[in-house]
Amino acid sequence: MNTLTIKLDDNVFSKLTAFASRLGKSAEEIVATVTTEELAEIDALDRLEATQREAKARLTPSQINAAFNEIRALKTAPLPGDELPSL
Repeated sequence: MNTLTIKLDDNVFSKLTAFASRLGKSAEEIVATVTTEELAEIDALDRLEATQREAKARLTPSQINAAFNEIRALKTAPLPGDELPSL
């Protein structure tokens, strides 16, 4: 395990230690937990973006047009902001 030293404004540090104390944890545990959660969220977003790129790369213009045609065939009014572009 590695050690990280950070400098915090006195006011921020006071709030952090008070919050940690209310939870029965140390300031270090709070910072480690928040950092771990943020990194997990970033990883999840990276995976989602990669999945979107892969899906976009597999779609052909004819597949996209076919999907739009199916939607148009429903003949229902789109919700505001969901209007289809003219192709």
